[in-house]
Amino acid sequence: SEIPSYLIMFWVGPTPLSQFNARFLYALASVSSVLLVYLITKNLLSEGIAKFAGFLMAVNPWSIHLGRTALETSFATFFFLLGAYLILSKSSWKTLFALPVFAAGFLSYLGAKLLFFPIIITLLFYKFKTSQTKNLASPYLIFGLVALLFLLFYTLTINYQPAGSRTKELLIFDQ
Repeated sequence: SEIPSYLIMFWVGPTPLSQFNARFLYALASVSSVLLVYLITKNLLSEGIAKFAGFLMAVNPWSIHLGRTALETSFATFFFLLGAYLILSKSSWKTLFALPVFAAGFLSYLGAKLLFFPIIITLLFYKFKTSQTKNLASPYLIFGLVALLFLLFYTLTINYQPAGSRTKELLIFDQ
């Protein structure tokens, strides 16, 4: 994927090579994801349920396992959770701050590309339904259109990218 190598180069480059330094940013993203699960749940439900959700995320064996390995899923999870939190916590035009965060999640892990648009549409629909203003030229519509254009541009140019070498593994590109 595109983003993780650029993120870790600022940490791994200047620090001595060790297992700790190689995995530190992945563990930091995983621990931050626990905090984001807490914040999202607090925003949607209540603080008591948010504490329980954060606790479950912290002790989940898969969360622990993926957080201590240097896999791209930690970054994708972190960016998608941060994007969800920004959409849910910001109002009106400030929700557009989540778009580059979702793009970073999209470019962090190949498997996350399939979740990009459905997660954004679901969050924007929820935000639109719970919003006070309901005009058609809302930032939610613009957010959704820009996300769709981003996805379409990536899909149309995938054969010219390094990730395009794996398109033969997908059934939809099979001749």
